Amino acid sequence: MFSCQWLALDKMLVLNISLLTWLSNLVVFVDLGQRISLVEANTVEVVLREELVELLQSKKKPVVYCGYEPSGAVHLGHFVTMNKLLAMEKAGFKVKILLADWHAFLNKKGDWDFIKKMSATWKNVFKK
Repeated sequence: MFSCQWLALDKMLVLNISLLTWLSNLVVFVDLGQRISLVEANTVEVVLREELVELLQSKKKPVVYCGYEPSGAVHLGHFVTMNKLLAMEKAGFKVKILLADWHAFLNKKGDWDFIKKMSATWKNVFKK
């Protein structure tokens, strides 16, 4: 399907990464039950399951978002929400990560240079 034999190794790597990103966006679930299972897994409750079903039936790629204050290094505790976001992505959701740098600054979690540095680190963690 894709022939890259003529490309230099560094360009091949970029193409392969782009191809993987493209393929990851092609996740299609024929079974609505599979998608619901992914969303409901490891949750305490789904407020209105009927709304979830309606959303998954009506939107091709619904959006889910999660916000973090980049006030320090990413640590093991963040794995819980990251794992859930990966499951949501597998269920066909578009995942948006919000970095609340102004919140971190206003909550006195560090000076602006520190928060800016942490924001850059967090962006790299969440990059595909």
